[in-house]
Amino acid sequence: MAGRIAGIDVLKVFAVLFVLNSHMGACYGEYAVLATGGAIGDALFFFCSGFTLLLGAQRDFLNWYKRRIARIYPSVLVVGVLACALWGARDDIVDVVTFEKYWFLRCIFFYYLLIFPIKKYFLNRLKTVFGVCAAALAAIYLCFFAREQSGLIYGGGAFREMMYFLFMLAGAIVGRAAGRERVWRLWHLPALILSVGAWYGIVALWGGSAWHVLSVVPLLGVAYFLYSLASSPFFARCYETPVLGNLLFVAGSLCLEVYLVQRYLFTTALNAWFPLNIPIVMAFVFAVAYGVKALSEFLSQTFDSKPYELKKLLLRK
Repeated sequence: MAGRIAGIDVLKVFAVLFVLNSHMGACYGEYAVLATGGAIGDALFFFCSGFTLLLGAQRDFLNWYKRRIARIYPSVLVVGVLACALWGARDDIVDVVTFEKYWFLRCIFFYYLLIFPIKKYFLNRLKTVFGVCAAALAAIYLCFFAREQSGLIYGGGAFREMMYFLFMLAGAIVGRAAGRERVWRLWHLPALILSVGAWYGIVALWGGSAWHVLSVVPLLGVAYFLYSLASSPFFARCYETPVLGNLLFVAGSLCLEVYLVQRYLFTTALNAWFPLNIPIVMAFVFAVAYGVKALSEFLSQTFDSKPYELKKLLLRK
């Protein structure tokens, strides 16, 4: 598909699988320790957002922000209706439109406010902006959060919602450099393994102390090296095949919708089939997310003066 970046689409698949897996503790039963990877998935999600946000043409702020709203809100509204009509939720409309239950959407809408002036005025100084933001976050953490921190920053709180902006900036930096040289290197695979090990090691060692904030460093490495792996010739060939390429494209396109619907669809009814229940439940979540995506696209096109585009409804690559 013209304009698509195979490595980013594949990375989005990694992101959604990590996040989905991290919320499936009930489905794992006594093996709930395997329900992990949520922080990695979140990091990849913001990394991908930053990568793509700075690639488009420069627009005025209102139209730029409007495009972001037009991508996110139809899916949020569709899920809000389905949650109340089919899944027994009693969400207030104010909670729905203000993302009360979706912290990552609050973050990304706030990050958009920051990323636009960065794109307009500091596009060629992204590394400097990253350094300034990292220093500012370190100071904020030491002054306001380090002494009060009793658990993981990845489990919630204001600092988490500030910290992930670094990953959006990291994605923007990598996106600006994309295409200038080959991304994948063979040594990136052991570097990825070491980064993942370092992240889990720091979290396990210092999870109850302020020092676990250092895990942000290897997590940045995980995001970059997973992007490198997703951009490797192996995944490029997979992406170019008709069947697998379309599956990767569709799965990557459903990041938002999977995030929104997953909490309503997990079930322990199939736990007797473990471990087969895990891919079955995941496939069911993706199927529902696909339906939500189609409905939200239909809603968007209904309120647009242009003719309906069936290809967009079907998510064909």
